[in-house]
Amino acid sequence: MEYGIALQTAQWLVKRLRPYTLRIEIAGSLRRKKADVGDIEIACIPRIVVTGSVDLFGSPLNEEINLLTTEIYTMIKEGYLTKPQEERKTPFGPRYYKVLACPRSSLEVQVDIFCCLPPSDWGPFFTIRTGSADFSTLSSYLGGQFGWPKRVAKSGRKPALIRNHQFAGVPCLSPQRYLLASECGTMC
Repeated sequence: MEYGIALQTAQWLVKRLRPYTLRIEIAGSLRRKKADVGDIEIACIPRIVVTGSVDLFGSPLNEEINLLTTEIYTMIKEGYLTKPQEERKTPFGPRYYKVLACPRSSLEVQVDIFCCLPPSDWGPFFTIRTGSADFSTLSSYLGGQFGWPKRVAKSGRKPALIRNHQFAGVPCLSPQRYLLASECGTMC
């Protein structure tokens, strides 16, 4: 899909979903301003409210309601979004929603909505959601090395950059060494 059309669709979605989130941003290839966009990625922190309802005996229920989930179902009911018709089960909430925006039109596009739970993980979460696949894998790997929470940094898989260096028998420099090398103009 052309960048301009994808951006308009993403901005409309962000505007519509903003009241149901604590924070929401366009991510992925749109944020990186790629000319051709395969899908729309949105990163957000859903707004969750705790009801003050009580059960039959007057005991508090303290039920949590994810307002983002509620709004996504409303948009599906209104026809603005649909769940993709796939043979395998498509993940759907509360951390990830895969939907189609502008269904049954020439502008139909896949939208991946990634939810950051808990909100305190936003920094590494958004870093990973913004980069390319290689960047995200590298960030996750390095994040695991530097103490990011395991739910954010899945450090078990080595990124291609490190795997390729090992395969070629060339030492892979740490990010700090790369910076130092670029400053002094040599791989010192």
